[in-house]
Amino acid sequence: MKFREIDTQEEFEEILHKIKQEPFDCSKKDNCRCDDPADIKYDSSRTWVKYKPNIPKTPKEFKRISVLRDDYSKLDSYYITPTGKQLRSHNEIAAYLKDHPQPNVYLLWILIFHPQRSCKTPFQILL
Repeated sequence: MKFREIDTQEEFEEILHKIKQEPFDCSKKDNCRCDDPADIKYDSSRTWVKYKPNIPKTPKEFKRISVLRDDYSKLDSYYITPTGKQLRSHNEIAAYLKDHPQPNVYLLWILIFHPQRSCKTPFQILL
């Protein structure tokens, strides 16, 4: 298995959103061939995470960030709204959407997914 760098968070979320239907293949990345060396070496010098497949994409105008807890136990997901407010729980998100309705944004996408820790090493967020 080879690890490839993904250029943007949007591209990363697009890949995660449809990874089961369209598995990532190195040939889909611009200026990359499958026989090229890996972009990143999997070793213990980094902290690694594994995201669940087919997570909903973050709605346009919003931004999702993941923050590693100080004890390395897990990542917390936060959403930054178009107004710059940081939301961290389902209740905060629901209240925000009630007060600031967004076209085509429904509470269904608000399932906050937590990446799983790899057994071999701590966490690395590869965005």
